[in-house]
Amino acid sequence: MVDVTLVRCSCGKKMIYSNASTSDHTGIVHSSTYQCYDLAASLSKGSKMEFITHVRKPFVVQAIEITADNIEEIARYVGDLEHKEDGTPYILVDRRKVPNVARVYPGFFMTKMGEHVRVYSRKIFSEQFMLKDETVQPWLDFLDGKKTDMDGPTADEPEEFNRR
Repeated sequence: MVDVTLVRCSCGKKMIYSNASTSDHTGIVHSSTYQCYDLAASLSKGSKMEFITHVRKPFVVQAIEITADNIEEIARYVGDLEHKEDGTPYILVDRRKVPNVARVYPGFFMTKMGEHVRVYSRKIFSEQFMLKDETVQPWLDFLDGKKTDMDGPTADEPEEFNRR
């Protein structure tokens, strides 16, 4: 006999699981379009996929903090300038230009990489980006395939550095 458990997603949708208690199911992925699902369970059931850990390479962007003074100019690149009832300015984002947010307020950051523009809240920006300085340049050079101090000793360095 198969035990069946009804689990409710945070959105209120119900999902059926067999041979498990409700407490065994964390990591439910909410979907407003499709049925909500348990990602870990769906990847492990009869899956022949083998995941390998990777590290995302860093990339360099230009960034500017959006302020009350520059929000009008920023709006030209990302959407339409609007105002709340209390007069606070915000940008109603054109999703064709910037697909990752809907509204932008002073305190957000706009990044540019080539022709690609994105906007991030202060929290997300500070989690994902850091100011480029001389401490990160060797890593960027290494990832770009340029010769760096991280590549090891060279022939013109003292012999003790060339022993392997």
